[in-house]
Amino acid sequence: IQSDLQFIRLSQAIYAKRPDGQSGRLPPAKTRLLYNAVLNACDARDGLKDGIVSNPDGCQFSTTTLACADGRDHKRCLSEAQQRTISESFLPTVSDFQVQNGLNFEPGFNTLRGADLTDNMGLFRHAFHPPIPILNSFYYIVGDGVLRFFLTKDKHFDALTFDTKTGGKWLPGIQQQSVEDDASLADLSPFERHGGKLLLVHGTADSIIPTEASVLLYKRIVEAMGQDAADRFLRLYL
Repeated sequence: IQSDLQFIRLSQAIYAKRPDGQSGRLPPAKTRLLYNAVLNACDARDGLKDGIVSNPDGCQFSTTTLACADGRDHKRCLSEAQQRTISESFLPTVSDFQVQNGLNFEPGFNTLRGADLTDNMGLFRHAFHPPIPILNSFYYIVGDGVLRFFLTKDKHFDALTFDTKTGGKWLPGIQQQSVEDDASLADLSPFERHGGKLLLVHGTADSIIPTEASVLLYKRIVEAMGQDAADRFLRLYL
């Protein structure tokens, strides 16, 4: 459920309306501007310039290097609103409440480390209600559907008004949905005792499910079962 809340929080940044009428959506020219700038800054740090940031943790990139001087939207630079969207995608989504298995956050995407947001932004800067596939952001489409049809049970609910920090009056529904849907159990001892093997494989440029979500799961399994037990049945490949 934390992934869905993250999608909503990011959608709110994308479609936020500033007093000057500008939104936080990044059109393809801007997502590619960011992506290429990150590659130029970090691609060769592993000794090979191949279009891949092989060491995301070693990539330190700031959007201030691409900022438009007056903060407004111009070609070949990022407006303040667009920088905020990028920041929201990179930072974790943290809630004041816990869901199944004690989780209260979802790691951010590697947006400043080689992940490309181009295919997830949608074609229009306007947030239709309900959202329209292709025209609206992928994050908005998924998050809106979960909110309207699972959490609030209100087909007219406006997902862009949802409080992802507290859950508002919908908190009991969020926690119940987490119990029913989330696969976040860390103690996999029964699975391991039955001879099960688990391979976790995650691309470092994933812009749908954060790479660090798999890293977090691995660390939680090790914490719950111990490193020796984890090594007998579990591997993580990035």
